[in-house]
Amino acid sequence: MENILRSLGPANIVLDLGCGGSSFKYANYECRVLGVDVVLNAAQIDRSSPRFQYVLATSSTLPIAAGSVDAVVCNHTMEHFHDYSLVLAEIGRVLKPRGMLWVSVPDGHGFDDTLYRFLFNGGGHVNRFTHDGLIRDVESLSGLRMIQVIDLFSGFVYLKRSAIKHAVNVLTRTLDRYTGLRTSRYGWGFVFARGGVELPPLPPSYFNVCGNCGAGQGAVELKERGRVKQAMGIPTYNCANCGARSILFKPLPGLS
Repeated sequence: MENILRSLGPANIVLDLGCGGSSFKYANYECRVLGVDVVLNAAQIDRSSPRFQYVLATSSTLPIAAGSVDAVVCNHTMEHFHDYSLVLAEIGRVLKPRGMLWVSVPDGHGFDDTLYRFLFNGGGHVNRFTHDGLIRDVESLSGLRMIQVIDLFSGFVYLKRSAIKHAVNVLTRTLDRYTGLRTSRYGWGFVFARGGVELPPLPPSYFNVCGNCGAGQGAVELKERGRVKQAMGIPTYNCANCGARSILFKPLPGLS
């Protein structure tokens, strides 16, 4: 998502579908942002700038002109849309000829999503995606093509008891290291585009993810910034996003 948002300037518009309070930090970018959701909580939405506007609407019937937005963000929301095929068609309609789309979804058959659905009786997840199935659906229904993809790992933020959260993070990442499985993987982040769009390459996936806020952290960068400490012989780090402390895991090959 970062490489899309950094490529946009003050004249560009980003549509944040299922925005909630905001699915990313709007103030960190120069573009204009239009947040859309079926419920907008005035106490949660960001009103710090006139660049940020909001529309109360369903993502399957957007009250937005065709070819009017530069990018669409579906950040952990597509799994919640009952009529996601209509949402994808609407995304294709409102994007400009060189429009871009970021979609992050859970692996619908992975450990993380299975645990979440079990604990929260589905937790609002009404769609169960696969890697290839999501690409196929987006490309066929929106007219965009997939140009980048990245694995996203979980911090199991939804586990409220710290001891259980730490235990699950340790167990899944240890299992991943010795078996080659991806039990700690949340899902994937995809970049779709049309019109010959080129973006900087995505960075390696973050293996370390804060259990408090869910932000990914690069192990080398954390060490360089002095955020890593030893606690009873166990390396831990101070999250650059929220300040919480988590166990630092040695990244798997090819990960950050």
